[in-house]
Amino acid sequence: MRRETLSRWILALFLLLLIFGPLFSNGLDLIVDWLWFKQESYRVIFTTILKAQIALSGYAGVGFMAVLAVNLLIARALSRRNRFRVYDELAEIPVLGRLGSLFRGAVWIAVLLVGYFVGQWAMLHSQDYLLAMNSRATGTKDPLFDIDLGFYLFQLSFRWFLYHLAMVTTIASAISAVFMYLIEGGVWVTPRGTTVAPAARSHLLVLGGLLFVLLAYRF
Repeated sequence: MRRETLSRWILALFLLLLIFGPLFSNGLDLIVDWLWFKQESYRVIFTTILKAQIALSGYAGVGFMAVLAVNLLIARALSRRNRFRVYDELAEIPVLGRLGSLFRGAVWIAVLLVGYFVGQWAMLHSQDYLLAMNSRATGTKDPLFDIDLGFYLFQLSFRWFLYHLAMVTTIASAISAVFMYLIEGGVWVTPRGTTVAPAARSHLLVLGGLLFVLLAYRF
């Protein structure tokens, strides 16, 4: 019992450090930047950058968590048609039955944690966001693609960020859906391998198809 309590405290401490460590570091950087911009009389620039960081971090982090939450709810609704069943030909996994609620909660906590770090990652691209929102045409076009050079200077970096955000969101949606189906019952384990319910297979195929569409867009 004491060992379990100690493990929980260690896990809680690790999560606190994982979350509040970057916040503390970012807070120190924020104070240093504020003092420097204030000394140089550039407070307007500081507030503009800060607003862009908050906006981009919020949009990316909350959007990521919202997409994954909807995806998990869809997976859970589909898996209710095919609850995890144990027949003679199926391998019994008692852990899923006893710890299903624990695993389910772990999936949702993981969504929140990953969404938080996605927001932190998006904050690093605030300069690309500002450049894209204030892009200007240069009047000179690329001779190969007939695109204004302002696109490469101001918008391209932010579009690549959006592309990678879509990739991360799609991959995370697929992984979280697989875990949800394993927990809720969209997947059966047999001695001859795993069997996936038709609804779960269709859901995962849609996510896989979306991933290939994103890969095709890159090329």
